[in-house]
Amino acid sequence: NSSASLSLGNPTVREGWPHPALLSKAALGGAEIHSRSGVVDNIAESEVEALQMIRSFLSYLPANVWGLPPREALGSSPGRAGDPPERADPRLLSVVPRNRRHPYDSRAMVRMVMDNEEFFEIGNTEFGCSKITGFARLNGYPVGVLASDCRHFGGALTASASQKFSRFLRLCQTFHLPIVDFVDEPGFMVGPQAEADATIRHGTAVVALTSICEVPWASVIVRKAYGMAAMAHFAPDALVLAWPSAEVGPLPIESGVAVAFDKVIRSSADPER
Repeated sequence: NSSASLSLGNPTVREGWPHPALLSKAALGGAEIHSRSGVVDNIAESEVEALQMIRSFLSYLPANVWGLPPREALGSSPGRAGDPPERADPRLLSVVPRNRRHPYDSRAMVRMVMDNEEFFEIGNTEFGCSKITGFARLNGYPVGVLASDCRHFGGALTASASQKFSRFLRLCQTFHLPIVDFVDEPGFMVGPQAEADATIRHGTAVVALTSICEVPWASVIVRKAYGMAAMAHFAPDALVLAWPSAEVGPLPIESGVAVAFDKVIRSSADPER
């Protein structure tokens, strides 16, 4: 976090730069810069923590692209009692608020489901923060995990989140990791900034990538699955499950009413009602 930097040019190489001021390595390509750029997935506070992250990351992957991810047998590791696949967690009954306007902790929900409540997040920076990606295990088998963080843009699929999503799908496809997708998709991010960020291009790219994904895929609709963006969460022949809190459709009810009755609402004496 404090010592590493990553950039295409050394700060002293300034030929052609629009800004003549000499930048430090941190200002040019330090952790603060790349936590927003998407170049760096995770940031470690020390070399020891960085090595621990690398060890955890590699533990979910096969030795090469021709192998399968290694299964961890129950209780095989020292100090780990294992996690029976038939385990039920009563906390899942209340993790999603009944009021759909209230946010919830998606990472806590993911941990409740996964073996030993462990989840190795990939991309826990400011880039694409409305989507959560990472590795976990189910019955000892490594899986790729997708989820939405409704505390950021309501979990909407932004341009940066789409790029993060696409990169993670390619990683899982390359190393044959099945995907478990906790779906809470309100749709593509809209507005002037979303258009300037090319959300249309990046968003449709992840939808197209999902449509040709070949690894096993299970989608659990936790809350919302709206619009074209929802198609990014259902690969061919996916197993689709829905919680009682699930909402599926082309538009949220409020948006549908606003579109269908726009003239009536605007001509009303009290449009807010």
